[in-house]
Amino acid sequence: MTLTEVAVQRQRSSVTVFLRGHGNIHYQPIAIHALRLALDFSDSISSLSFATLHVHHHLLEAIHIEQYSQKLRLVFTLAVRVKYAITVRKNVLAIQFRL
Repeated sequence: MTLTEVAVQRQRSSVTVFLRGHGNIHYQPIAIHALRLALDFSDSISSLSFATLHVHHHLLEAIHIEQYSQKLRLVFTLAVRVKYAITVRKNVLAIQFRL
């Protein structure tokens, strides 16, 4: 997959991050820490021009995009402990964070 867009939809009680890309989306969620969640995408790259997206929401502080030789990793820095739900439709992965 090639990551082409990161969009954030802020709501009062939740925040949803939309990841758009070209190719098949295969990911592995990894709980790094209580306030850090990572999504690893094997054999993927980012075409984005930034490495950090500051979200400034009371649930989600920032998204960090890290490129490794065999994978692309997105790290979500959370402000508080949250629940999350991930859905994938065609070329879009959505991850919703809520209390």
